[in-house]
Amino acid sequence: MKFTKHLITFIFLFSLVLKGASQEAKDDFEKIYLEFHDKWDAGYDASLAEIDSIFQDCPDLERFPHYFIYKGDLLCHKGYYDLGLKYYLIAEKLIDLGYESKKIYDHRPIMYFKLGYAYADLYMPERLLEYINKGKAYLKDNYSFQTEYDFTELEAIYLYNHTDKKEQALDMLEALYAKASLHKNSPVYQIINTTRLRTIEFAMRIDDMARAKKLLNALKNDTWIDSIDGQYLRWYYSVSSDFYAKKKAYKKAILYNDSIYLTSPIELEDKESLFESYIKIHTNLGNDSAANGYKDSLSQVLKVQRGKRQQSAVDLIEQNDKYEKLVSSLSYESKQTKWFWGISMLIAALVVSAIVFWYGKRRRKVKKELIRERQKVELLNDNYQQLLKNYQFTTKQLEKIKHTLVVEIQKNKSPQIIALHKSISNNITSNFNEKLLSINKLRDQFILNLREQFPDLTNYESLICFYTKMGLSAKEIGQITNLTVRSIQSHQYRIGQKTKKQFNAKLKDFLEKVPLTMF
Repeated sequence: MKFTKHLITFIFLFSLVLKGASQEAKDDFEKIYLEFHDKWDAGYDASLAEIDSIFQDCPDLERFPHYFIYKGDLLCHKGYYDLGLKYYLIAEKLIDLGYESKKIYDHRPIMYFKLGYAYADLYMPERLLEYINKGKAYLKDNYSFQTEYDFTELEAIYLYNHTDKKEQALDMLEALYAKASLHKNSPVYQIINTTRLRTIEFAMRIDDMARAKKLLNALKNDTWIDSIDGQYLRWYYSVSSDFYAKKKAYKKAILYNDSIYLTSPIELEDKESLFESYIKIHTNLGNDSAANGYKDSLSQVLKVQRGKRQQSAVDLIEQNDKYEKLVSSLSYESKQTKWFWGISMLIAALVVSAIVFWYGKRRRKVKKELIRERQKVELLNDNYQQLLKNYQFTTKQLEKIKHTLVVEIQKNKSPQIIALHKSISNNITSNFNEKLLSINKLRDQFILNLREQFPDLTNYESLICFYTKMGLSAKEIGQITNLTVRSIQSHQYRIGQKTKKQFNAKLKDFLEKVPLTMF
């Protein structure tokens, strides 16, 4: 029994230690993750390897949606929109299955935004609109400024790319930029000029060069240009180059293209768009040799990029397939868990119902027994009351008879009756006193004889021996001595033990040997 208790205690303490260690690992990971998340929101340009290194110590990577969100972000930034979309969908599935700690971050709104953005890049308007509506339905009226900013921008992209409301989309983006510029403490403020760049691109596509020029000049005077990372700075140089190329200011366009080389790191995707821009500019300038040189460079880039993309695509697709299978198993596990909890709740409900039924049945039985006992008590009480009434009636009748006799005696005053009454009374009193005196003497003599033979007996024990010798029961002795029946029996037992020990005889046999000399 002691071993079992110690074993249970050890298992309990060991589980607490494991739980504490697991919680500590989760807390450490969450701290690292939140630091990375803040950098990511500020536009940090991470690599796939860095994302993997961040999540290598994740206590439960397969069920952590954030890992897939970041990979999807990075792949979309690199131009792999289809693969990025797959990672987003895995993250969404995990979130739907409940594998997300909202204590760290509620990713569902941003998840809908990212999925919508990926579908926008892939020109899939139905799916884009679906996730805009999903985000609005989830948020309802609980919009933070960041989520309002994200979904307003997404809606403007939808209007521009897939409707004829292009001017309305540009107005929405400008109004959004103006509103965001007032929220300097919001993370959105760090990237609001990306909205400005998108607005400039949209304006140039519909040949609204006046608006594009106004916005680009405002952007040049913004200190944001000096503080952003390479990715957004390359976008700024690319937009500026396209603007001046459209204005046929080709030298300025080439200058902005050359500035892209000053940013780092320059990915193959960036070189591809850069060389395409150079080819377009030099072709417009009539500089065929330079254009052909950039075409050769572009061919080399595309060749390297094609091989790299193919290998990356193979690796990423394999990873994606693995994670999709994992999510499917988690989905099955989730269903099993739901079945398990459903059956458990059903069993628990049946057990509780059985307990309630048994308790109710027991309660009804006890209630019936109490009713029967109450009826018995009431019946006994009625009988007692009737007996009491009969006794009172009889007593009254006897009192009347006594009174009548006394009156008759006093009326008659017969000397014979009076003499007889006195004689009887005196005789009874005399006999009673003589008898009482004889009994007292007999008792004293018996106790003396008893103490001579058995000096260890106490006064109470000697007196009880006398009454026992006289043939009285324990109840009758108790009434005389004012002791309970149990006390009398205890005294008799101790007397019996003493007589058996010293004379090897029982109490009854022992008392027969002690004579009553007065009778």
